Amino acid sequence: MIGVFKKKPELPEYLAHYGMHRAPFSAAIENDMYYVEPTRKQRLDVLLHLTQYTNELLVVTGEQGMGKTMFLQQFVNSAGEHWKICAVQGHKMMTEEQFLQRVYLGFGIAHASIHKSTMLANLKKRLDSQLEQALPIILLVDDAHLFSSKVLSLILELASIRNVTSGTSVRVILFSEPQIKIILAQPELDEKHRLIVRKIDLPPLDESHTGDYLHHRLSQAGMATEQFLTQQTIRKIYKQSNGIPARINETADKLLFETTPIIRRTSNVQAQKKMAGLKYIVIVLLIGLMVAGYLLQNYFKSAPQYSSEPEPSTRVVEKPGVKTITPLKLPALNATKEIETKSEAQVNTAPPTPEPPDPMQSLKEELASKTVQPPKTTAPPPAVEKIQDQQVKSSDIHAPDQASTEKASETKFTDARLKNAKWVMQQNPEHFTLQLVTGRQQATIDRFIAQHGLQPTALAYFYSIRNEKNWHNLIYGVYADRSTANAAIKQLPPELADVNPWIRQFRSIQAEIAPVQ
Repeated sequence: MIGVFKKKPELPEYLAHYGMHRAPFSAAIENDMYYVEPTRKQRLDVLLHLTQYTNELLVVTGEQGMGKTMFLQQFVNSAGEHWKICAVQGHKMMTEEQFLQRVYLGFGIAHASIHKSTMLANLKKRLDSQLEQALPIILLVDDAHLFSSKVLSLILELASIRNVTSGTSVRVILFSEPQIKIILAQPELDEKHRLIVRKIDLPPLDESHTGDYLHHRLSQAGMATEQFLTQQTIRKIYKQSNGIPARINETADKLLFETTPIIRRTSNVQAQKKMAGLKYIVIVLLIGLMVAGYLLQNYFKSAPQYSSEPEPSTRVVEKPGVKTITPLKLPALNATKEIETKSEAQVNTAPPTPEPPDPMQSLKEELASKTVQPPKTTAPPPAVEKIQDQQVKSSDIHAPDQASTEKASETKFTDARLKNAKWVMQQNPEHFTLQLVTGRQQATIDRFIAQHGLQPTALAYFYSIRNEKNWHNLIYGVYADRSTANAAIKQLPPELADVNPWIRQFRSIQAEIAPVQ
């Protein structure tokens, strides 16, 4: 099998804004991200029962993106301890020999032949011996609709293996899109293998479970706030996705990105671009320094070298009628004599002009004649130090202890008239309630009740731990179904007119309270 190197997927740019530590809607199979929706739980229980007690060909169907692969993984996680399971991923280009090789590998059976007939005969023999020991042999085939008719015929032939002694057969479960029903009805497949086929369909989620699905995945990802999951947002995602999990993930991921401020969602990209630009700038600067050093080195090598030794004498030939000019001598670099230049007029007529006095020399002599006294430093009086020490000690005594203040605020007891977690655990898990507020500190609940002037007897408070963080929650009312709870939002007291409550089922709340109990 040819290995494929896949680029590691980039993390969504909204994680930091919403306080999440991983992608909430990744396509990867993650067991803790699986939402146990009641209908799927019932389908899974039926599938496990049929696998253990029947010899039927089981077919799990669902549209693309319905979560069949995740459902398959949950079946494997719930399987019996002694079940022998082999899972094969469907592919339209897979041959019969390649399929048999994967079955050998999945069941841990060694093989040496590469011919289909020999491999099939040996596999039947090995599986029959294991069935004789009454060991459940289960073959799971994902995306079975992608296989060719020849490979599907081979799968049905394996499903027909039945041990005479134990009376058990190889359990084959096909996970496929709905068109597998038409494919299996083809004459070359239906007439050759007379098997009882039992179909199990995976339906889409309704609006209520779509909200619970979103809440579960965002909580597992570590979302610090639940303001994103308003009733309007849930309804919008449900309408665009039709309750199909894969589409729910795509729509929610897009909305999270769009609701993230531009400055927050582009910061990572801008930082990467800046880093790349800085790298190029550093490289250009290094090259420029190297070139400049090379040019300076060549310049000093080619520059004329001056010497302090006297130049050789030059003989001047005087001609009649031509005035003689004394040659100009260049001074040495380390010489201390003044440069003397004599013009033609100075040689023949005028006496040399005296040099003007150097003002800097006069200033140096004046400064040398005076003695500069260094300023005296006076140490601060001891009384000042004593006063400062007293001030520091006074501040130490009267400074408020921040840790003790925070602790006092955290331990402030919520109104005793509120219904507590014990009352919540006694409610029907199928009923619904309205969650008004949630916060990290208990004082948040007290402030909310005081600000809105609520009667504590109509409310319930419970404490939960989610994602290793403490949460304090306040709920209102008990309703038999979601529609009744939704209608109750419009009839809330005037004090809660500005609150956008979140409809929750007691089942999910009780699951959060249970670890604390």
